[in-house]
Amino acid sequence: MNRLTKILAMTTALILLTAGSAMSLTLGTSYGGEPSLQEIFNDVVSGGTLDAVGGQSAAETWHPSEALVDSYLVTMYRGDSGVLGIYSTATGAEYDLQTTGTETSVSFGINDAGSLWIGDKETDADFGNEFGFYWRNTSHALTSYTEDARNADGTGYGDSNALALTFLVRDGLTVETSLMDGTTVNARGNDDWILAFEDVAGSARGDGDFNDAVFYMEDMSATPEPATLLLLGSGLIGLAGFRRKFGKFGR
Repeated sequence: MNRLTKILAMTTALILLTAGSAMSLTLGTSYGGEPSLQEIFNDVVSGGTLDAVGGQSAAETWHPSEALVDSYLVTMYRGDSGVLGIYSTATGAEYDLQTTGTETSVSFGINDAGSLWIGDKETDADFGNEFGFYWRNTSHALTSYTEDARNADGTGYGDSNALALTFLVRDGLTVETSLMDGTTVNARGNDDWILAFEDVAGSARGDGDFNDAVFYMEDMSATPEPATLLLLGSGLIGLAGFRRKFGKFGR
């Protein structure tokens, strides 16, 4: 193995390690007879297992996995009242994907020009291609964002300030949802996700069970974290410098 190959392999390994790493949160105990997040997963996931702690992803925002996306918002479980919505990371614009919070499914799409469609209506022509989600809980007047930095200081759990957990549904798993009265949705292509929200902030003595609203999403790719992009850029710069210093490889 020559020196360029070794450097490239090390850089790739570091990038993958950084991209896949996340500070997993230990979940609190559910009260009032509610199923835990792990119990929800055990009940609806087949073809393998999904770990509610070890399976947590670092993803907080996404972009369409295709130029024209028909993503379905599917309710897996609802333990409290609220409405789920989508926001643009470019403009901060927020739009509810539900009207009453009782819908079991809703479709939205973002075309290659960055125009957001909810159902069959164009909602924002300048929405952009990167987005996150929020759940506006009506019982506790709390908005929980998938992007930790958007949650107010001191309202999250641990050091991450998280009020939402995200899970990549591995290819091969089948997730039973409430779409069309319990029709199963097959997860394929590693671009399906589960979002799990908390309804009470940590500073307000929330239980931290993250089982209060659980949704299944299709056809999204996670946006790379800034640290991953920085590492990738540093690796490429390093390779360029190495090539300038040593000239052609394989001599």
